Amino acid sequence: MKRFQRHGLTRIDVLGGLVCIVAALAMSAIVFAQGGRGNPNVHAKTLKDAKQQEQIHQAMLIFARESEGTFPRPGLINRLADPDLGRHIPGRGPEDVSANTTANLYSCMIAQNYFTPELVVSPVERNPNVSAKANENGYDYDAYNPVDDSYWDSDFKADLKTKSHVSFAHPPLVDPHVDRWLDEMRPNYAQLGNRGPTDGTLDPDSYTCGPHGNWAGNIVFGDNHFEFLNSTTPASLKVDNLFAVDKERKLDSLLAFTKSIVAGKAELQFD
Repeated sequence: MKRFQRHGLTRIDVLGGLVCIVAALAMSAIVFAQGGRGNPNVHAKTLKDAKQQEQIHQAMLIFARESEGTFPRPGLINRLADPDLGRHIPGRGPEDVSANTTANLYSCMIAQNYFTPELVVSPVERNPNVSAKANENGYDYDAYNPVDDSYWDSDFKADLKTKSHVSFAHPPLVDPHVDRWLDEMRPNYAQLGNRGPTDGTLDPDSYTCGPHGNWAGNIVFGDNHFEFLNSTTPASLKVDNLFAVDKERKLDSLLAFTKSIVAGKAELQFD
């Protein structure tokens, strides 16, 4: 695996001139949710949030097109030992599913310079446990060393209860959702977005909801289009709850944090 230049432009910066945000985002709901009705600063932050998500998703698309259509999965980057050789070989061996956490997902992308640590923290973030890794001790780019079987900074955190260096939710990278973590250009499948309340149940005590329990946020879909939504069960998804497991759906959109994966089962976090 090639080691990339850690300073200067990231890969996604190269596409910056080709990227634009979908016109006419409906901002009023999120402004109300954040207590900023009529506040131009809130509008600006929400637009910046959408732009950051767009850049992150485009970086993942670049990764997928360099990886036979598969979006980044840490367990495929840092695999289990090759059973035939009894040791770790880059690009060989079974997938280490337990590595497919939110922290590792974003950290493995930052390590290879797809985007910066600052980009993954939302300007509308309200959880006090979330802050950019660059603002603390800084991201350890030297941790990327495939020769030593090291592919990302393991001190990059994504635990909403204690410390997180990232804001944005994604599908759990375990069955059955991992089967849709592909560059399939599905317009009705959510692949990245602002977090929502636990199990999609509106809650005024959630960091993701407004004082009346209302939710609104930016969501990016598989075909790279964005929608600004003000419901956890938007009509465009035929009442698929973005933040709950809908077992009866074959194509369930579920956005959350994955704190850990044990025996193929993900421990999810939401707000």
